[in-house]
Amino acid sequence: MHVIRRAIQRLVPGLAVTLLLAGSLWAQDDNAITRFGVELEAIPFPDLEVFQEAVSDSLQSARVVFKTKQAGAQTPRELADAYGRLGMHYQAHEMQDPAGAAYRNAVALIQDDARWFYYLGLHDYESGQHDAAIEHYRRVMALEPTYPAVRMRLGLAFLDSNRPGEAETVFRQLLDKDPDHAAALTGLGRVAFRAEDYANSIDYFERALVAQPQASELHYRLGMAYRQTGDLERAREHLEQRGNIKPQYPDPLIHAMQGRSQSSQFYLQQGVAAGKEGNFEGAVNALSMAIAVNPKDDAAHVALGLALEQLGQHDAAGMKYEEALRINPENAEAAFNLALLLDQRDLTEPAIPFYEQAVTNNADYTEAWYLLGHANMRLGRYARAATDFTRVAQLQLDNVHVWHLQALAFLAAGQCEDALTALATALAINPNRGDVIQTQARTFATCPSATAEQQQIALADARALYDLRPDLEHAETLAMAEAALGNYQDAADYQAQAMFESFKLGGPDKFPGLQTNMERYRDQQPAEEAWPASHPVFAPDAFAYPTESDDPS
Repeated sequence: MHVIRRAIQRLVPGLAVTLLLAGSLWAQDDNAITRFGVELEAIPFPDLEVFQEAVSDSLQSARVVFKTKQAGAQTPRELADAYGRLGMHYQAHEMQDPAGAAYRNAVALIQDDARWFYYLGLHDYESGQHDAAIEHYRRVMALEPTYPAVRMRLGLAFLDSNRPGEAETVFRQLLDKDPDHAAALTGLGRVAFRAEDYANSIDYFERALVAQPQASELHYRLGMAYRQTGDLERAREHLEQRGNIKPQYPDPLIHAMQGRSQSSQFYLQQGVAAGKEGNFEGAVNALSMAIAVNPKDDAAHVALGLALEQLGQHDAAGMKYEEALRINPENAEAAFNLALLLDQRDLTEPAIPFYEQAVTNNADYTEAWYLLGHANMRLGRYARAATDFTRVAQLQLDNVHVWHLQALAFLAAGQCEDALTALATALAINPNRGDVIQTQARTFATCPSATAEQQQIALADARALYDLRPDLEHAETLAMAEAALGNYQDAADYQAQAMFESFKLGGPDKFPGLQTNMERYRDQQPAEEAWPASHPVFAPDAFAYPTESDDPS
């Protein structure tokens, strides 16, 4: 289900929205001044009322400390340090305007501290000023040539400045020192992709994914590269796994800067990062801090619930999902996770309202529709299940498995004509799916509206399946097809073989319909249904999502 990957993808983007809203609410902190013979910029200061209390307190405290150090600075280095540390506080909360001004003052005062050039380069890059970022990163390399992260950031700035040759040189320098550097491999893959060298781009992206399997963004890049080569199957496989997690690389200066954040989003990001690394205890601690800072952060409650599930604390996880829904009843992720938690504990009926809440809040929530369909199938609500699978099929038009599920739901609901329509669609996508061929053969053999031509198709397909593997299911299917054409003796013979095979698997009583159909064939009557309502085919395992195969067996 990849639940954690989906939750991580939707939690972090909310941070940018809050900060964009705050971004224009600046007041001038002080006027431009001259100190130590250097003209310094005024630092804009945000309106703290738009921030969470912990954030506003942190920024107010940083401002007070800065003012004290600014007044007491006896040397350019002391004043530069005050400006630089103030910039770190602003940048930790993604406030680019005051952060940039503070860093520019710091590097104007002293030119030999790599930290302030590095943070200024990061500010430039995040502000879209890639050429300026390149110059500042180069300054860092001159001052601190052994700092590893700056070379990676320089390569990315080259790449985004449409200077792929220089980017490639930098990425190769990183690989010379570390052949498994996932971020550098990704950079080379991007260079190759731009050059339309798709084979090499795939190679680099695949190597990066081996180095960092959690870097889900690589699936998107691989999907696009495979699409360019015409390998649409592999493209689809990777695109279905795509996410927002980029390849990571050590960057102590960034961690030092981020540590100044006091927002719930910061702790949320820290918790999500810990979860990606499998450190679920650390995730719980960080996410608990996020909730302590902002108890109304429904996304943090959802993320904490996911981490608690990984630690086996399912009751506590359920309480977090419930709390998230109390805060925000439109949180589709919270509703889905609570439904899934209940469903996996065989509490199917209580789970259904939460699946329904999830799809009401997000009509394109494929997994929720899919599991809702299965839940309705298990409870015998077949018409509702057919509606659920219809929605999944609309969202995944080329998914044979879902069209087959829709057909089974229609069959169980007594709507064999609708089932045949769904089966025809499934076989148009993949004409070699053995399970779909068998369902169609049984439906042709039992549906009252089936034509003689369709009954002949059922017989031909059933014989092909039987010849491939003469097991219980295929023998029973061939018996149905023979009986549909009035060949009752042949039907009885194949049904007898099916019953013989059943003894190897527990006896005929374990397989609904075997004895009933044998009696019908002896009475010169065809089978009435593809499978009895009690057959497990109408309650497939929702959590065992099959892969498609070209093997009709």
